[in-house]
Amino acid sequence: ARERAPSTHLMRRAEEALDSAMSERDWKAAERYYQSAIENAQAITDPPLRERLTRGLAMSRVCLLAHRGDTEEAEQFAAPMAASFDTEFSLIGRLTPGQNSFWSCLSFAQRQNGRYAEAVRTAQTIIERCRATKLSRLTACEVRPLREKALAELEWGHHVEAMATMQEHLKGGRKLDKDPNSAIAYGRSLLANGRAQEAL
Repeated sequence: ARERAPSTHLMRRAEEALDSAMSERDWKAAERYYQSAIENAQAITDPPLRERLTRGLAMSRVCLLAHRGDTEEAEQFAAPMAASFDTEFSLIGRLTPGQNSFWSCLSFAQRQNGRYAEAVRTAQTIIERCRATKLSRLTACEVRPLREKALAELEWGHHVEAMATMQEHLKGGRKLDKDPNSAIAYGRSLLANGRAQEAL
């Protein structure tokens, strides 16, 4: 028999489907799975526990809103979480899971909304927190926010700073052939700094 909603099992299944839809950039399906996950989260009757167990969903929501074009809504939805994460970091001094994507998506939304200074500052926040957190894959933690920072600097007209950010991105022999988004950011930085031949 089909499991009856709401249930935590159905919530987890919807979360997994949401992640898959996001990776496929199928925003319509992602919205459907997000709503299903939230509806099934009502099976968790203790509100503080429900909030804690759905934090990953909330962070995914920011990315969904940002990448489907609802960037103002993404910023508004992210604001209370950003404040909460700031407080959390001041207390424990390290990142908790999922925050890399959250801050990177928030920076993306701010850049799309023309708030370049805020976008750079947001990206720098996660870069610094990646470095303060003892992670086994520290460089991977920094990759996306460094790219977002460079893109915001480019669109802000800070071309030299963008080039410096992308050079930092490339430290440690990072390859761009498997990271087309970073390759595009690097190419744009070269072009903006008059190095067109190197961008080819």
